[in-house]
Amino acid sequence: MNPFDLVVIGGGIIGSMAAYLARQKNPRWRILLVDRSLVGDGATKYSVGLDIPYGFNDTQKQYSRVSTAMYRDLSKAIPELPMHKLPLFGIVARKRVEAVCAGFTTENIRIATGSETMQLYESYPDLAMSEDQVLLTGCVATYGFPAITTSLIVKHLQQHEHVECWEGVEIRTVDGPADGFQLTTADGRAFSARRVIAATGPWLLAEPTRTCAAQSGVRIKKVAALHVDRRPSARDPLLMFFDEDAFLLPVAQRRQWIFSFTSQEWDCTPEVSRLRVSNEDRQLALAVLNRYCPSFVSDCQGGRVFCDAYTPERVPLVAPVPGATNFVLAGAGCGSGYRLAPAVALKALEHFA
Repeated sequence: MNPFDLVVIGGGIIGSMAAYLARQKNPRWRILLVDRSLVGDGATKYSVGLDIPYGFNDTQKQYSRVSTAMYRDLSKAIPELPMHKLPLFGIVARKRVEAVCAGFTTENIRIATGSETMQLYESYPDLAMSEDQVLLTGCVATYGFPAITTSLIVKHLQQHEHVECWEGVEIRTVDGPADGFQLTTADGRAFSARRVIAATGPWLLAEPTRTCAAQSGVRIKKVAALHVDRRPSARDPLLMFFDEDAFLLPVAQRRQWIFSFTSQEWDCTPEVSRLRVSNEDRQLALAVLNRYCPSFVSDCQGGRVFCDAYTPERVPLVAPVPGATNFVLAGAGCGSGYRLAPAVALKALEHFA
């Protein structure tokens, strides 16, 4: 078998975007997208696909800016992608307004007017804010469904004769000189590739990328959200709680709201079947809801939980494996894998230029 020009390990949102962009740039490349489970499964399946024009630091802002533009282009190429816009409101401590506004990639963010505040109360009638907090608005957010987006991208890729997708195949090792690699699978096969991207999300600390990811300071953190069984209307906006790193997202297609909050559990196993929304998670989440929107608390029945890889700097990890310039790690979305996926994938491919 002739070597693949590119093998992408990991069929989540970042891996599928990397394969998609590689085929666009190099249509004659022989590309393989391979996943240990099913395409769009794992962290991508459980993540909340929210895109806001914001970054915690300059690097994340740049990733956000690039990704938003790329998602716009992608929706034109694949019109059936599930992308839905809604207004954005955010509550922040008055002393942090300047810093939070500086994190946005749009200049339109501002303090809400009185009429805009009254509009927000139509969706959040018992919203409580303290005197030392302000309400921000002035831009829109976009949400989608990462697993569906990934499946549609891969379906689009499979229309091309030079692209293959292997599901249920685990890559155990990636070995070889700088100009080529030998990959082995858990089912006993071996094949070669000229270039490799590992986009395995919370499995970066597993083989074949364990050593390099660990040396980069990657840690695995639980990501959790509660489901609020209250049907949203078409006019309901996203509400961000910047001081708590949480948000309430109305998802009309699911007939519920999703309350994403920051779990404090680190170094957990990424297998979803072994994860739970713990009592500590739930109490942490409900404390935030009780403070701002107490009427939502009684409707919190279900939830979702998964893991993501985080770097110490809270920016994605995109770097070649030491001594193997054509073997690139691309991941550690730090809880924003969907939002930043296009830019992460693009940066990974730049290492092959």
